[in-house]
Amino acid sequence: MQAIRIGTRGSMLAMAQARIVADALTKLSPDLAVETVPLVTKGDLRQEPLAPIGQGRRSPLTAVGDLGKGLFTSRLEEALHGGEIDLAVHSAKDVPVDMAADLAIAAVPPRAEPADTLVSTGGWRIEDLPRGARVATGSLRRRAQLLALRPDLAVVPIRGNVESRLARALSPGGRAEFDAAVLAAAGLERSGLLARHGRCIRRLDLEAFVPAAGQGALLVQCLAGAEAAGLAVGLNDPPSFQAVTAERSVLAALKADCHGCIAVYVAAMAGGWRALGVVARADGGGMVRASAEASAASQAADLLVQRLRGMGAESLLASPPDIAPD
Repeated sequence: MQAIRIGTRGSMLAMAQARIVADALTKLSPDLAVETVPLVTKGDLRQEPLAPIGQGRRSPLTAVGDLGKGLFTSRLEEALHGGEIDLAVHSAKDVPVDMAADLAIAAVPPRAEPADTLVSTGGWRIEDLPRGARVATGSLRRRAQLLALRPDLAVVPIRGNVESRLARALSPGGRAEFDAAVLAAAGLERSGLLARHGRCIRRLDLEAFVPAAGQGALLVQCLAGAEAAGLAVGLNDPPSFQAVTAERSVLAALKADCHGCIAVYVAAMAGGWRALGVVARADGGGMVRASAEASAASQAADLLVQRLRGMGAESLLASPPDIAPD
């Protein structure tokens, strides 16, 4: 190929992620003309919280096939099918596990920091937050883990791009809308906000606050068998690919998705792989937590699924309780 078109969302963070892929492709093939094509997804058009946290009855976004499925990916996948683009760059945690059969994961580049962070003007840890502090997140997974650690917190919904969410948590002169917000470290780093606001950002421990499956990783998608796949394969980082594939396999086995109250993290360690998993109700109750170790990422994931199933994870995912108003 002499030219290649990379599809991406148009946000600052998504464009930065697409540039990572474009720069890597240019380094691999200096004569290749690389074009970035920004597209607007359904998730970009929605202004209300993707998970209606603290807003009445049961969230519809906690089951497979819900409104949130593919919100940030379906438009890019349509562009692949329609020949508008050759590759799509996604945040791996946004991609549903049940992709169309004619689409393929061409590569997972080296994974960035997978952890979540707590952002506040005081640079607080979760345990340091004032009693009853208002903490913003648009994620049921984060809500559940926050409330499991600090049941007294008032968890409030938030939408918007990473820079607007950070600004709403760090407004000067005591004008912040809430006391803290939980944001992914990788997004802050890729957007340049981590270096700028480092004193206000506290990384959360991966064991205590498990991230979403695929968090911190990019996923390069293409049509199966397309010529672009041959170029993209050079971007692949095998350990990152294995970890993300294993994490996605846990979601698939438990019939969960990226909007459910499930956290999964798989990482290489000395002599093998370790998998962590958390499943909970959205109010932080009924939480089950498990870990597993094995010589291969896929084996660690399989063991993790067995242990979570034995602890009742599937019933928690299938029948989440009503979420009471904040």
